[in-house]
Amino acid sequence: MILLYADCAFASGRHFGITPHEAGYAMNSKGKLERLKAYHEAGHAVVARKLGITMSYVTTLPTEEMTAGGALTNSASWLARDADQATQLAAIEKDMKACLAGPQAQARYQPRKTKRIPNDWASDFKLAKSFATKAVLIKNGRGADIPIGEGTFEIVLGADDLAEVARLFHRIWNETEALVAKLWPAITLVAEELLTRHTLFEDEVDALIEGKRLTGGEPV
Repeated sequence: MILLYADCAFASGRHFGITPHEAGYAMNSKGKLERLKAYHEAGHAVVARKLGITMSYVTTLPTEEMTAGGALTNSASWLARDADQATQLAAIEKDMKACLAGPQAQARYQPRKTKRIPNDWASDFKLAKSFATKAVLIKNGRGADIPIGEGTFEIVLGADDLAEVARLFHRIWNETEALVAKLWPAITLVAEELLTRHTLFEDEVDALIEGKRLTGGEPV
């Protein structure tokens, strides 16, 4: 199963990212918007790789899979779907962190002036909450209630389950903020490279995480 970190319809996987037409930055320059997008996508890519999630590429350009660009990765939770409960829950948390790393990186690059959640984070938040819901269902022995396939889904939850989902989301949001802060030098390198090259593959992101330079498309 492939995860597509951007904002478009689900097909064989998912993607998270920032959508320019939703961003609400009408007063900002095109260059400012491009930088926000680069840091957003770099957050997804770097955190995914540091958590051991394989990635095909990250891009700020539209592709066939992602109409607004994004990071194309495997899903840790999908790969762990037949594992024991503890492994499944750990994998879901990895996917949640990779999902929320985009908004956290964007917020670190340009801190929010209000507590309002930007519209362009909606798809990332919706997917992360879907992951949290899956985790709570699995933890509480209701894994069979989860629909076959990937993507968001709807299910009736009681007050206790909803409170547990909210607590999990809040914990992972805070843990992702700390992870993004720790990985900020690598996220900055990837973002700045995306501003000039627009697309990076897994080995290139890994090289930048390790502090290596890219020359002519090859790690040095």
